[in-house]
Amino acid sequence: FGGDSGGFSEVFGGGRTTRGPARGDDLQVRLKLTLDEIATGVEKKIRVKHLRTCAACSGHGGTGESECPRCHGRGQVRQVQQTVFGQFVNVATCDRCDGAGRVVLERCKTCGGDWVNSATDTLAVKIPAGVMTGNFIPLRGMGDAGPRGGPAGDLIVVIEEKPHAVFERDGMNLHLEAPI
Repeated sequence: FGGDSGGFSEVFGGGRTTRGPARGDDLQVRLKLTLDEIATGVEKKIRVKHLRTCAACSGHGGTGESECPRCHGRGQVRQVQQTVFGQFVNVATCDRCDGAGRVVLERCKTCGGDWVNSATDTLAVKIPAGVMTGNFIPLRGMGDAGPRGGPAGDLIVVIEEKPHAVFERDGMNLHLEAPI
């Protein structure tokens, strides 16, 4: 059953899949623009508070590693329950090592073993002419850093249009109500 195909061995916890470090979370920022900025395009600076990989430990959480004492290097823990219907086995990611199978011996003094630090960066975002409310601009790798040195998520800049004092926008058209 299963062999190299993954099948039943993965479902019942017989094998551990090795993927790379997890990707960080995507973040979303709303950017309000005037009609003039939308008409011509603009470059805006935005401040983003996000998680960055700890520079002191390079996202490893500290120095030295050993096999996780809770899951014994498997990255998963099993809980067996006896019921009147039989035996049920629940397999979950190990909460001690977060599924890595290894734990840090000496935690980083800068990040406390969390692999990441909070940072605030100012980013320049180029907004092309003609965008509309609801359009978005993805900035790859500018979201939260992933755990254990994993790749960062994306920052999604969502466009919102500020109401104009004179014109009302309808798609690519402008409307003006004026007495004749």
